[in-house]
Amino acid sequence: MHPVLTPLGPDVDFRRLAETFEASGGDIRNAVLKAALAAASEAGPPEARAIGQQHLVDAMRDVLESKQVMRQSIATRDVTSVGPTATLAAILSVCAFLIAIVALLVAVR
Repeated sequence: MHPVLTPLGPDVDFRRLAETFEASGGDIRNAVLKAALAAASEAGPPEARAIGQQHLVDAMRDVLESKQVMRQSIATRDVTSVGPTATLAAILSVCAFLIAIVALLVAVR
């Protein structure tokens, strides 16, 4: 998060988040982006769309749950069954995520 430009709610407690969740740097990055998107999509004027503690908690839970699902999927999947359609779907998902991030960055400016 940008230390000056990112609007944070007064309830954000980074220490509590760190004590609650065991996460890698990538997990934290993904959760922060997810929390920022959630805050930015809320109704109201742009200056009122601060990232709050609940945004961060919900985002971290989502990221860690998704990571667990991916681990289970990879462990049980027959890798030979992945075809071009699945590969294209994965690429399109990543593109959609990147477009959402760019849109958020443009909205923040």
